Amino acid sequence: MKKNNIEKQIYEVTIEKNVFGGYGIGYVEEQTLFVNKGIRGDRLLVTVDYTKKELLFCSIKKILSPSKHRTFTLCKQNDLCGSCDWVNMNYDDQIELKTDIYHEIFGSKVSSLEIQKSPIVYHYRNKAFLPVQAKDGKKMIGSYMRNSHNVIEHESCYLFPQVFKKIFDVIKDWMDRYDISVYDEKSHSGVLRHVGIRASSDMKSFVIILVSTTKEVLAKIELINEICSKFPMVKGIVINIQNKANNLILGEKDKVIFGVPHFTDFINDIKLKIHYKAFYQVNIPQAINIYKEIYEKTDKDDIVIDAFSGIGVIGFYLANKVRKVICIEENKEAVESAIDIAEKNSLRNMSFIQNRLEMVIDKTIKKEKNVSVIIFNPPRKGLSESTINSVSLHSIKKIIYMSCDPMTLKRDIQLFEEKGYELVFLKGYDMFPHTWHIESLAVLKKSLDKKIYMEKMV
Repeated sequence: MKKNNIEKQIYEVTIEKNVFGGYGIGYVEEQTLFVNKGIRGDRLLVTVDYTKKELLFCSIKKILSPSKHRTFTLCKQNDLCGSCDWVNMNYDDQIELKTDIYHEIFGSKVSSLEIQKSPIVYHYRNKAFLPVQAKDGKKMIGSYMRNSHNVIEHESCYLFPQVFKKIFDVIKDWMDRYDISVYDEKSHSGVLRHVGIRASSDMKSFVIILVSTTKEVLAKIELINEICSKFPMVKGIVINIQNKANNLILGEKDKVIFGVPHFTDFINDIKLKIHYKAFYQVNIPQAINIYKEIYEKTDKDDIVIDAFSGIGVIGFYLANKVRKVICIEENKEAVESAIDIAEKNSLRNMSFIQNRLEMVIDKTIKKEKNVSVIIFNPPRKGLSESTINSVSLHSIKKIIYMSCDPMTLKRDIQLFEEKGYELVFLKGYDMFPHTWHIESLAVLKKSLDKKIYMEKMV
């Protein structure tokens, strides 16, 4: 069937399984249908939105017979909002589907039979950057509607702490009262683009970020006074300047208009100072479960490289156990925070390198000579092949890999296995309830037989 004849056609389909990306999969006339928001067990009428490599990507037109998982309704905005996928599903059912997806990807490699549940299911995210938009004279702070750049106004959200909503409401009222100009991405005009909140896991330390096309924002003193009088946990308010016509949220320059540009948190007894631009896990209670597992996988004599280290949280977690930790991170603000944290906590067995990993991993391993463990926590795109080659050539005995994307993790595990590593541990964690995303921890060890073979080949 030609593409033009396929798109916008209507099919009746039963969803047989869910896959990574949140799609429900069904089959009609030997065609594979990927149905957005389809749930295993649904019988649906769907319309084809587009095709890709002979796969049909579809939207639900009508639910003919709902899945047994569609018995729970919590969020009235879920059909429109693009922030989460499964909030209107019982949490045990979410875990069941995620476990199926994980086993579909990794099969018998998985060490645990079930995805580990999050200690906190609702209001768990300590970070929000919401777009600002004006429509028909009404100014809104909210989330993008699914598959669009149209904003749906923020109401009761089950991802963010409830105090976030109160802060957004104060900022929204300030925008209305003082007629704050709102950015329009089509004309590249206006001032306020996004509003961000970064917060500690105990909700005692906040930074608010106003993403603007200019450092000068009207009535900023009035906003500072109102925020600080109502929310004493706010330690800083920053104007981040993003004046380029692109989809990046944050710009390079900023102006602190109140307090400091960082918030504080604690990991064990270590006080962290976290710059608002620095990476920090959004679900700290679950992240700590992973850090504990990493801790158990290291020994007191290990020299560890913590790659993509952010502000160095994993390194700090290990510092009092292992012999040495070398943190490598590209983000300047994160490295500056990490150095300050290490000094204030007298962690003298830690060092920090600010650079792209690919640029320094080889010479760092050569310089340290006895590196025994490398911990990777890369962005979704995973590791470069050059990084995997460098690590493998030096025969690092253990790789610990924390990943937010099972597909790139699977690819990188296969590349390591081709270089003589053996996967000895793999487990999934629900870091992001109400979405289809899955965090992973993998451990690989260098195979002695393969190492000897490679040495003989050289």
